[in-house]
Amino acid sequence: MVKKERQVHLSALFFGPLPRVILQNCRILKLFYRWIRQNFTFAQKIKMVHIKTVSSHEELVGIKKLLEANLKQNLSPEERASQGFVTCDYSIEFLTTIQQKHPSIIAVDQGEVVGYALVVTRDSKHLHPLIEDLVDKFPQYTYNNTPLDQLNFCMVGQLCVGKSHRGQGLVQRLYHGYRDHYSHLFNYLITDVDTLNTRSLKAHQNTGFQVVGQLEFGQAQWNLVVWAW
Repeated sequence: MVKKERQVHLSALFFGPLPRVILQNCRILKLFYRWIRQNFTFAQKIKMVHIKTVSSHEELVGIKKLLEANLKQNLSPEERASQGFVTCDYSIEFLTTIQQKHPSIIAVDQGEVVGYALVVTRDSKHLHPLIEDLVDKFPQYTYNNTPLDQLNFCMVGQLCVGKSHRGQGLVQRLYHGYRDHYSHLFNYLITDVDTLNTRSLKAHQNTGFQVVGQLEFGQAQWNLVVWAW
């Protein structure tokens, strides 16, 4: 009788409700531990990416390399729709010239340029037809009832984040870096986004940009957006 009771107690010890609760909690702890590890790794990866201004020719070459990898004509229609794209193929000479007054903002991971936001002012409009056309059309659009050409603004010549670093909040970090470096000189940031580039428009709106109108250039439609930072 005693032996049978011991067998019952041993059975309850290994297969009763208490072990099931312990095992269930262990699974929860395991999932929690896995979540902590994943998020810690993600946080460490983000921390490794440094936001700074361009300071070398090698970094300009890095911008050009990233630009070419994400050009609209170099991507499939599926990639354009899901990942976004850049439209203008700026030359290394153009990139060098715009750095002379206002260095652009870049994201660097272990020496590699993984994101950039080109800084362009109205004085640079003659350097590229798209920028010239954009600035010349500013009087036709308003922000809070003020024509855009009367605002104290600078522009984003182009913004791009490499595929390997998307989904990490780098668009916002690049734009916050832009604001930190240039908000003492300018009150507004203006750019245009291809209407087909819905991923880019959403990223801009999440940063704080507002659509103030649409314009046409180079057989494409563009959303004109303004950020009052």
